[in-house]
Amino acid sequence: MQRNPVEPPAERESQPRYVYTLRCLADYISRSFDLIGNTAAILTLLPDQAKQPYFDAIEMNALAARAQAIAGGAVYFQKFMLHRRVRPEALGCSSTALARASIADHPTLLHSSAVGVTEKANGNALLPQVYPYGCPQHPSYPAAHAIVSGANITIFKAFIKGETLFPQVVAPNDDGTGWSRSPRPACP
Repeated sequence: MQRNPVEPPAERESQPRYVYTLRCLADYISRSFDLIGNTAAILTLLPDQAKQPYFDAIEMNALAARAQAIAGGAVYFQKFMLHRRVRPEALGCSSTALARASIADHPTLLHSSAVGVTEKANGNALLPQVYPYGCPQHPSYPAAHAIVSGANITIFKAFIKGETLFPQVVAPNDDGTGWSRSPRPACP
């Protein structure tokens, strides 16, 4: 189902929480925010010995913005000109349609255990929606957030020394109300 944006769902909590589920992550990326600026601001807080000698926050922001524009153009070309895959939630796999197999693109769709699990959880085979306005109105593949984030990370990595360990690595607790120090993975 695709609708115009509506008010946030009633279940959206007013208490700030850390991102602790994939639904929280989807909600986070659907909001307006300056990911490049926020990340760059965090990186500027690193000690000087963690930064490359040519580190310049303004230049880093400018290069990341250009990388974002180039990656965004490439990914949306792929979405609209090459792949044009419909989103599963836009396909509208209802119980009736599944029973008649009128829109089944692949024979294994009807025999997937996911259909039964979804039906049991929701009372129908429609895929649950993450966003209150339904699914985005553009194809799902490739993932624009992933491509653009990868481009930005590549730029940010060039400004930070490779051996840098980020201080205060934390992980959210089970309900997102707090955090604990995450064990630092062993470096190879």
